[in-house]
Amino acid sequence: MTNGMTFLEYRELAMRTAVYPAAARVQYPALKLAGEAGEAAGKLAELAAAGDRGPLLAELGDVLWYVAALTRDLVTLEAWMSRPLADLEVEASAVADLSLTGSVLRMVAAASAPAERFGKLIRDGGLGDGGSVPTEAAALMLRSARETLLHAAVAARALGSSLEGVARANVAKLASRQARGVLHGSGDSR
Repeated sequence: MTNGMTFLEYRELAMRTAVYPAAARVQYPALKLAGEAGEAAGKLAELAAAGDRGPLLAELGDVLWYVAALTRDLVTLEAWMSRPLADLEVEASAVADLSLTGSVLRMVAAASAPAERFGKLIRDGGLGDGGSVPTEAAALMLRSARETLLHAAVAARALGSSLEGVARANVAKLASRQARGVLHGSGDSR
């Protein structure tokens, strides 16, 4: 391992728990990424009342998982994916809104873009053979996925954690669910 977990290392661990059909690749993580970011915004609203940062950090982990799934399904490797997650945090703090609310809202906007792009491809008949995503659309989805990750990093930092801490907690949660046979289903208390 390098100076901390890289995105690719996280992605490899996370994708061991991927249980969706190959026919739904790209579409499923694009849609779920938008949904999980929306759930994170909901947990942000609850944070003010409850004061428990755990649920929001868990949602950030779910967002991270779908970024990993989307980048895997788009079958791409980019230089940033090999860098330690801590390096991405430093980069994010230099360019992003450092407030928790601002970072979560920007994360939601970025996370929604791949689903929006996929919807337009469906509408316009722009999917290739076998439902493949054209190169230009894939590049836009990847930029949005990376931007989502950067805003999640800022949110994690604002919550007193780190992107790597979120990634490690997410892997542990999913490994536990996998060991107990409860990856399928819904709810945080599985």
